[in-house]
Amino acid sequence: MSDFVEERDFLDAFQSGFRRCHSTQIALIRIVDCLCESVERGEVTLMVAIDFSRAFDMVDVGLLLRKLCALDFSDAACAWLRSYLSGRPQCVVGPRGERSRPLFRTRGVPQGSLCGPFLFSLSINDLPSACRHSKGHLYADKFTIFSSGSASEAEAIISRVNEDLARISAWAADNGLSLNVKKTQAAWIGSRGYIARMRSAPTSPLILDGEPINLRDNIKLLGVVLDETLSWRAQVTATANRCFAALARLRRHRDCLTRETRLMLVKSLVFPHLDYGAGLLADLSGELTTRMERCMNAALRFVTGVSRFDHITPSYVACGLLKYRRRRDYLALCLLASTLRWGGPAYLARRLSFVHRDAPGSLRRSQLELKIPWAATSCLQNAFFIHTSRLWNDLPRDLQARYRGETFRTYLFAHMLG
Repeated sequence: MSDFVEERDFLDAFQSGFRRCHSTQIALIRIVDCLCESVERGEVTLMVAIDFSRAFDMVDVGLLLRKLCALDFSDAACAWLRSYLSGRPQCVVGPRGERSRPLFRTRGVPQGSLCGPFLFSLSINDLPSACRHSKGHLYADKFTIFSSGSASEAEAIISRVNEDLARISAWAADNGLSLNVKKTQAAWIGSRGYIARMRSAPTSPLILDGEPINLRDNIKLLGVVLDETLSWRAQVTATANRCFAALARLRRHRDCLTRETRLMLVKSLVFPHLDYGAGLLADLSGELTTRMERCMNAALRFVTGVSRFDHITPSYVACGLLKYRRRRDYLALCLLASTLRWGGPAYLARRLSFVHRDAPGSLRRSQLELKIPWAATSCLQNAFFIHTSRLWNDLPRDLQARYRGETFRTYLFAHMLG
């Protein structure tokens, strides 16, 4: 089914859930790059992160099968799926282990199954078409829409977004899904000067399902906190809190853990917090970068037992680890190489192009260099597709040539380790 749908390009281009080369980080990169481009144009962006209640459990099986028929699924395939989705009993286990009597489900796709999430993606695939004025990005049941314009057009932006929210509400009603207005978030995003102007000027409310949406200073989207000026301060604070909370739990058992076990636990429970969203955090200020470095240093001191008054660099060398800045660049380059290798997702691959053989000055440049678009603001200069292109062009030519191979990550890590 997946091959059939992908070969015919049935899924919306900006649907990132349960698809190859479409991770949460890729979805975030697309959204943040669009925000950076609006800042470059001197615009503000109104973003709304829409939440659904129990979306997987509320899928209308009959409607899903009609959508699959419209996508050229055969009668036999639709009959098989009807048999698979219908007449599924479910019971609930109580706190003492007692089980309720089984009831047959009439809606929803089975969570935890291989094809359940994929079927949900097909059921919600036409949701982005409800937006006529806003850009959108869909990841499973998380739908984010955003609309940009000059600060003086704030009322017009709100009016356009409200029209799209009304269409989304109507789509949800037609498809048997329920919007969770209380968990839906909205915020203005732009440069500091424009955001200060937006705060001082009263605007009309956003309305979803007849209820107002409160504007916030930041939005938590797919595990990353986007603040109104894209400073990443809230995200770094949340990351540091998670790292030190994990270390506090580990320190209780430090004396009964070997060094190898401590290193394994830190790699599993602490470093993933620092690594997530590495492709987004190129423009961290010196202060915020230092905070992330201190988190990593604290984790390594827990592993090696080095006191906070001693240099930590020898511990990085002994453990074969990259320091935070180089680790962040390494992860971003791995993501870039994966996009170049597989050519997807298309909306990101289109932003990445090698220097053309006939371009002026190309005879003095490697054909594996990437074109770097011009950007006036530091915000766009640090967007993923520009920042990682600069990092890529600084790599040795023989390393660039390996990007299609399975060993690229190994050679890149050795190069970054120096």
